[in-house]
Amino acid sequence: MEYSLTFAKLDKKLQAIPEGPAAALSTPPWLAMWNAVGTVGILAGLLPSLLIKFMTPVAWMAFMAQMGIWIALVGYAPYFVRSVWVLRRSFWHWRTEQVQQLDHDYAHWYTLTGELARQPTPVLDNMLRFVRQVEMRLVAKATLVIGSADKLGIAPLLGALAIQANAYFNQDTPMSTWLVVLGMFLAVTYLVGFLASLMRLRLRLYEAVLSGALQEQLKGTEGINSPV
Repeated sequence: MEYSLTFAKLDKKLQAIPEGPAAALSTPPWLAMWNAVGTVGILAGLLPSLLIKFMTPVAWMAFMAQMGIWIALVGYAPYFVRSVWVLRRSFWHWRTEQVQQLDHDYAHWYTLTGELARQPTPVLDNMLRFVRQVEMRLVAKATLVIGSADKLGIAPLLGALAIQANAYFNQDTPMSTWLVVLGMFLAVTYLVGFLASLMRLRLRLYEAVLSGALQEQLKGTEGINSPV
């Protein structure tokens, strides 16, 4: 029997689990790519407002500002459209889909934890402790950079888009340098918080299945040691 369990193998096992009826409600990783495009658009759109503080305004700056806001809108459009669709779907069918998803997840959870329970206890325990340590470091690093921005949801993004829209529709009025820098900071903060949230969710999934496998081992030990 093979005991060389790695996180790559564990992730492959999780990826092999088919999506349930309510899997569309979870945030897919591909949204991070589109959010990154939107963030680049915000930065590109606000950069000319910062450059004119130190350079003579030229035609390409206006073009860059216009293209920036369109790139931002296109980049963040999938996120907003999907959020509205998910909200509508979850509002009308949340109970039915939640029960169906729980039944689906429970069956695969039981199978996976039972398979992992055949691994040596020290391997599972070491991996579980390592995952918890990595999550603690991730939270500490993310908090140092973004503070509690992950709890604010899309508020930083809306703030950045509002600042960019103000710069776009009021091009004749110079924007304060601190406001331009704030808009850029909010855009980057949102993207960092979004990626950190995806990473934390994945780490917690690893933690849950490893903890479940250890509990299965404990149940098996209790069954063997119990009096007949």
